[in-house]
Parts: sequence; structure tokens; C-alpha cells
Amino acid sequence: MYARHPAGAAGTGGNAVNAANRASGSPSARRATPRLLAALVPLGTFVLTAVAVVAVLRSAAPHPPALGLSAWGGRPGAAQPLPDGASVRAGASLHLELEPDGPCPLWVVAVDAAGNVQRIHPIVAAPQSRGALDVEVQASPARGPQRFFAVCAPDGGLDYARVLAAAGAVAREGASGLRAARALAGLPDGTRQASILVEAM
Repeated sequence: MYARHPAGAAGTGGNAVNAANRASGSPSARRATPRLLAALVPLGTFVLTAVAVVAVLRSAAPHPPALGLSAWGGRPGAAQPLPDGASVRAGASLHLELEPDGPCPLWVVAVDAAGNVQRIHPIVAAPQSRGALDVEVQASPARGPQRFFAVCAPDGGLDYARVLAAAGAVAREGASGLRAARALAGLPDGTRQASILVEAM
């Protein structure tokens, strides 16, 4: 004997599936997709615009002016430019030329392999905001590396104690550290620096 199902029971599942299919294909469902896309397009445009604005602002951010430093050596009237790391006679007279590319309060110090830190400019007073500068210096009387550091303080907010402390840290690293040190560490943001190395022979 076969069990008999109540009338319409066998088609109940099919009717539910058909109803779901009809609902998904209804005009309101079809209209929802374009509406969603229309809402997302302005959002995507906004994100792309924001990214472009950030990129432009970064590229347009002002860069600190350069600080130029060069060294010259030789007989008076016949001075020659010295490249970084040039060999010079111990105790020889040298000239440093500084071009701050605009006025700035300027410190100049020298550090040698013996651990000495020499204040070169200004000798006594606080640094003054000024342009190009020509300073006569002496190479170290002892053999070994000597590095001259030029430091342009941001808005005059840098006292010699901080410059001395930073130079002293380099001096404690010895000859190899002095040759590798291109700038003084631990100075305020915005400080411009340049340095040049000579080897006293």
C-alpha cells in the first residue's frame, strides 16, 4: 500500500522556491542594485580625491633651505678646495666657507680623534642670524681625522650646551665614529647641518 499525501503537500517546497525566485527577480530587487552602485560611486570618488590631495600636500611641503659648507687649503692667494676626507698637514691653516641659503643663527664646532671639541664660531656671543660666512681654522696638531660641523639653529632655539653635548657624543666614538658621523644627533627638529672631514697627516 502506498501512503497518500494530503492534497497540495507535495508542492509546498516548490512553491516556496518559486516565490523566492520571483522575489529576487522583482522590480524592487532589480532597482536595489543600481541604487547601491550609485551610492558607492561618490564614496569611491571622495576617497580618490582625498588621496590625491594628501599627495599634493606632501609634495608641496616646504623643505628646509640647504646649508652649504666647503673647506679650502693651501698658500694664501692659491687656496684649493678640499674634498671631504682630504689629507692636510697637521696644524695647517684652513678656511671654511658657509652658505646658509638664507640668514640663520649658526654654530661651528670641530671634533678631532683625540676627543677634543673646539668651538669655532661664534667664539663668545650667541649665534647671530646672518648669511655667508668665511672662517679661518686650524687643522688638528695631532695626526688623525678631524670633522667640522656647521649647525643652523631653527629660530635661534639652540644653545651651545646642546651643540657641545652632541659633539661630545661623536668625540667619544673615536676615529672610526668621527669618520662616519655626517651630522650631530639629538638636535631639535628643523636644525640644518653640514660637515666636512679632513685627515691631519
